[in-house]
Amino acid sequence: MNGGEHAASSGQVKRGSKYLAGTPQQKALAELRERLKAGQVAKRYPTQEVLAHRAGMGRTAVNQALSFTSSQVPSDTTVRKLANALGLDAAPLLTLRQAALADNGSSNTHRGANQPQPHETNLDRRSNKAITEYAQRLRQYYSVLPLDKLTHLAVPETQAPARLTDVFIAPRLQADAPSPQADASDFQEDTARVLTRLSTQEAGTDQDALEVLSNPRNERVVVLGDPGSGKSTLVRYLAMKLARDDGAGGRLAALGEYVPLMVELQSYRPDHEDPPTIEQYLVDRHAVQGLGLPDDVLHVMLAQGLAVVIFDGLDEIFHPELRTDTMQRIADFSSRWPSVRVIVTSRLIGYRRAVLDQAGFSHFTIADFNQAAVGQFLRQWYAHVSGNGPDMASRRVQELAAQPALQELAGNPLLLTMLATVGSDHSLPHDRVGLYRHALTVLFGQQRREAASAARSLPQPVVDILDGLEPRDRRDIFQRVARAMMEGRYGLAGNIIDGQGLVEVVGHYLHQALGVSLPLARTAAKALVTQLRERDGVLVNYGPNAFGFLHRTFLEYLAAADICQRYWNREWTSEELLEEVVARRAQDSTWHETLLLLISQLGERDAARAVDRLLALGTSGDLTPADSAVLALRALADTTDVGALIGPSIAAVDAAITVLTPQLRQRHEPVLAQALPALASFSPQWPGRERYLRWYFLIGQFTQASDEPARAACALQHDLEDLLRLAHRTYAPAARIAILHHITRLTAGRTAARSMLLAAVTADQPAARIAAAHALADEAPQDDTTRSLLADQAANDPDPAVRAAILNLLAGRWGQGDDIFTLLTHRAAEDPDPRVRWTIVTALASIWRDNPNVHAVLAARAACDSDPTVRATSLQATTLTTNGSTDTPSLLRFAAYLPDPQIRSMALRGLAWSTPRDEDTFRVVKQATNDPHGLVRASALETLVQHWAWRQETLLVVRQAAENPEGQIRALAVEMLAQRWAAQDDTPAIVERATQDTHPDTRFAAYQAQAWLKGTDQTYWVTLRHMAAEDFDPTVRQRLLHLVALAAPDGFHTRTLLEARTRHETDPAVRECAWSLLASFTTTLLSLKEAPH
Repeated sequence: MNGGEHAASSGQVKRGSKYLAGTPQQKALAELRERLKAGQVAKRYPTQEVLAHRAGMGRTAVNQALSFTSSQVPSDTTVRKLANALGLDAAPLLTLRQAALADNGSSNTHRGANQPQPHETNLDRRSNKAITEYAQRLRQYYSVLPLDKLTHLAVPETQAPARLTDVFIAPRLQADAPSPQADASDFQEDTARVLTRLSTQEAGTDQDALEVLSNPRNERVVVLGDPGSGKSTLVRYLAMKLARDDGAGGRLAALGEYVPLMVELQSYRPDHEDPPTIEQYLVDRHAVQGLGLPDDVLHVMLAQGLAVVIFDGLDEIFHPELRTDTMQRIADFSSRWPSVRVIVTSRLIGYRRAVLDQAGFSHFTIADFNQAAVGQFLRQWYAHVSGNGPDMASRRVQELAAQPALQELAGNPLLLTMLATVGSDHSLPHDRVGLYRHALTVLFGQQRREAASAARSLPQPVVDILDGLEPRDRRDIFQRVARAMMEGRYGLAGNIIDGQGLVEVVGHYLHQALGVSLPLARTAAKALVTQLRERDGVLVNYGPNAFGFLHRTFLEYLAAADICQRYWNREWTSEELLEEVVARRAQDSTWHETLLLLISQLGERDAARAVDRLLALGTSGDLTPADSAVLALRALADTTDVGALIGPSIAAVDAAITVLTPQLRQRHEPVLAQALPALASFSPQWPGRERYLRWYFLIGQFTQASDEPARAACALQHDLEDLLRLAHRTYAPAARIAILHHITRLTAGRTAARSMLLAAVTADQPAARIAAAHALADEAPQDDTTRSLLADQAANDPDPAVRAAILNLLAGRWGQGDDIFTLLTHRAAEDPDPRVRWTIVTALASIWRDNPNVHAVLAARAACDSDPTVRATSLQATTLTTNGSTDTPSLLRFAAYLPDPQIRSMALRGLAWSTPRDEDTFRVVKQATNDPHGLVRASALETLVQHWAWRQETLLVVRQAAENPEGQIRALAVEMLAQRWAAQDDTPAIVERATQDTHPDTRFAAYQAQAWLKGTDQTYWVTLRHMAAEDFDPTVRQRLLHLVALAAPDGFHTRTLLEARTRHETDPAVRECAWSLLASFTTTLLSLKEAPH
């Protein structure tokens, strides 16, 4: 449909450049953006670029989040970051975001109960035939095991090949949401932080992957994971199940009518040339491989929202700029087709979440297989693949249980598959390198046999050469191929090489290493490449002229083996290896796995020096301290004799402690998550273990800002007794509860942990009571006893922060229960603390917004609650309910004339959203621009511009406001004129006059408005730098320093200004601001502070 049809069908009326909200979702989204804009105005951030810098976000994301013309709901992370940067309470903003995402029968944003049935989709008989043929081809193409070439030693020749569905085990996913922000002013500081941390833990609870991907709310998902964690296997299995003739059932029932469309990013973007559009790629794939749909059918499926588009292997695009560009293409695609479900897979290492985060994608991380999953996989493997039956599966399970090092490997599906391929008469390798070596030996042997049978039609000299290639020769050839790929020698990035480049590598080896004449070597190389086109092996054919390794892991292992061999052959000295390989390549995340595999194959002395060099990169600034510490710990975990590396182990722990120390004071994103498996793999005798635990007990446990120190301590414990002892010795409540959370995930520890949690629910510290309540809810979500216990605590706990937190927990976990709804409505009227009542109101508006009784409860709170904040929030909440009540506009008009200015302000906003086309509404809001209270005048002015900027009367009101007696109103008007009416002839003159205003807010608003209007005009920035030093008001000077430091186009003059202000500024606050900005602007802070003043 065209753009106008889409707007009409979604309940929007387009007028000028604005969309007027019609549905409750649109109201909530608009209110969310209005609050963020108001926060920006209140903070006096000069530009959105400054706000983006403060929030740690891209400008595009900020623009989209604040733009009232965008229909895209900002992501959870975006809202949290903006709230933190603007000093706003994130909770009500997230409530509005959730309301904007809520299911609604008139919206096609979410499927589920309202999902179109097949007869609604305008598909003719030809289209259905095309879809049926495509589904058959997709099942055929993806039904084989991803590593089927490895299975031949364990599979009897008479047995039918195993299928993916025979051995697939659904992994568990952890939500990868960034840590929420809490407003400590609303609650006790410790309690707020503990609650925030536990909210993160709740989000990180393992969930069945298929349930996550089929959840109607997870329309845009990124699945992250380590190498070999099963990302591609998961989405291929999903695609196969959705392509069944009878549709998907069970956990995938919600996706039963969807058509899966696979975009293999390695083949989508095999070179530096601009790729086709994603739509064209799918059409081309239909024409070439039968793995897409015809153009007209494809567009019907996309337009009707009946497709799940899977982008597999983002990490296969090595070049960071190309990868970012591809992510933007995916984001644009999801924006073009907002009803289509989109799934992206990528490795964790090297992934940058900003682009897709800003496009509304949720992030999940694949968890390692637990012992139960490992056992189930082996039973299915030996039953369907090798035919050895349950006895062999039991034997392998016992072998794994007896060797902790193998247990760690078995948690990774790729490595577990390799372990399973080891024949019954072979012993299991004990490390990754041994496994990879075994797998490649299998593949090389099979390739040699297949090549012999296929070579009969070739000239005899070529046959002799290919027959004479020993497994060692093939290994050397593919090591050189890996070298060429990783170095990008042929202009191709990632696990891919073109046919000509492959011929050159193979021919050069045959000529140089085996002494074959150059012409014959090239002929033999071409024959080998031709065989690869016809039969996949270690290398597989990804396209007409593109080859890549069967799995990226083999590329990394062979590249590491190649470097090792060259080092042993004295191509590098020890120093050259450290500098030209380790130090140089460590700065590129795509090389990290290769470096780890390299270090694991070095001798003790070289491995120790390599770890030390990695740590040095963290202190020199070539790597972040966190990346350096994580890489060093992972390298130590991969070495065969880590106990001998005492010095590097101590240094790596010290680096980790240095990274964790700032988290004791303020919340950060997790920094050592990638190192936790490495810590868990160390034995109790590891030299770094006691050092870390000593720091943890003395310092690390005493934090309410992060649970990472406790999680790292848990990783270093190896049995339940050690973990319980750790919990008892941990004094800080937040850290102790984090350890108990860890224990509850262990089957053997649940009873002991539950007893401790039940005791903690009545502990003296409010923080411990809140944390214990969350942990109990995680530990027994279906237990009625737990639910009743928490309900009683929510009503009777003496601390209001505890009551609010547990009520919020009950609403989130058991929100569909009538008893919980009754409890909340009762406490909304009876609880004496306004913070508790405010929490209940937001929960009711978010979770029970469709309940026919909730509107009356909220209206009652809006009318008679004793607290103005609760009344205002309740009033806003009444506009978000969807029970068809017609009394909301009347209630809002009444509230617009109540004595409380906060209520009047909220009523004006709600009235504008509920009845924007009512002329009387416009009159009421316009009249309020002359309200005696400044808060109401500002809200009225913002609301007027928000909804009726297209009316000439609005422009006249804003021009008059620029002359208002109150300085803050004048400032707001100047800002609005610059942003909304920059093209008006009189706007520059009004802004210029405001630069001479006596009120500091107005003066600064004029400066920032001129910065907006003049852009990169160097002359004006000279003026701004001058005013940053000369304005008579210190608050204006401080704001201008921020503006110039973060937005000025000329960095050299800005640095000069900041250096001068650190010496000559008379106001202490402004001088401190200059130091702070200079510290982030230049690395010369220390020398400047030591210089004489």
